[in-house]
Amino acid sequence: VETLLPAPQSGKEDAAIQTLIAEMRRHPEMEVDFGRLARKCGMSPATFRRRWRKAVSLPPGSYLVQLRLQE
Repeated sequence: VETLLPAPQSGKEDAAIQTLIAEMRRHPEMEVDFGRLARKCGMSPATFRRRWRKAVSLPPGSYLVQLRLQE
């Protein structure tokens, strides 16, 4: 089955974003507070969004919705 989710761009994402993507894929049902996750990763929400956009073409919330629909 093909996925409609964009694959993260290899080599451009950082470890914190990769970890979050893997966690979201393992547990798409979890409730995600992206502001809290940004702080947990030591980033401001703006920095988190900027790094996320470099790694994934969808905003974090849209990515999670698409992931849930895929499931």
